[in-house]
Amino acid sequence: MTRALALRCLRLIHLYTSAVLLASLAFFAVTGVALNHGWYGQDAAAESWSLPLDEPLQAALGLPSQWSPDLTRLQAEISRRTTLGTPQRIEQFEDFEEISLEYDLIAGQALVLVTPAELSIEIDRGSWLAVLNALHKGRGSGGVWSAFIDVSAIGMLVFALTGFGIVLFNRQRRRQALVTLAAGVLTPVLLYGVLTPGAGPQRSPDGVRAVAVELSGLAARASEVQAEVD
Repeated sequence: MTRALALRCLRLIHLYTSAVLLASLAFFAVTGVALNHGWYGQDAAAESWSLPLDEPLQAALGLPSQWSPDLTRLQAEISRRTTLGTPQRIEQFEDFEEISLEYDLIAGQALVLVTPAELSIEIDRGSWLAVLNALHKGRGSGGVWSAFIDVSAIGMLVFALTGFGIVLFNRQRRRQALVTLAAGVLTPVLLYGVLTPGAGPQRSPDGVRAVAVELSGLAARASEVQAEVD
């Protein structure tokens, strides 16, 4: 592959990944700021309602003859009547003839209580901002959204690497790009290790100077790499 073709490929990949990932980058950036500052908004009001036990539900509970629940069948009947999927926790209270099913939702929870008389549902959801924050973390969002997060992360990595590759093809900007890369790598490390309270052992002035020497050495190594490429 010639130099010109490689540069063209990098530019095309960089261009289209930026277009595809524009909405995702904006979403994860905005929700990242919200999470960092603890912005979740005001929770929505809880919803609750009851459903009578029709014949399929009664059959799942072993009624009307004797209370003998078939949990698999009961879960299927609940899913058929609601948007709830698989419960995360199930508790049976045989003495009271009662079953409790708890579902984790996006920024919320649902509780289904089943008795011989009725099936009651209570859903507690967070605000729209809490839902967006939960989607950022992939909490309670299911496998499809989890795959979307993985694909977005890979796309962002490709976007960053192709952008850096384009800069490396520019001889005039290569040294600045390598120094900027070194600074970008070490900046969060320094912020965490030196300036973040309780992040690690307290550093003496000698330790801080040693980190500065490491940064200078990495910058020198970047210059050497450029000379080798040239």
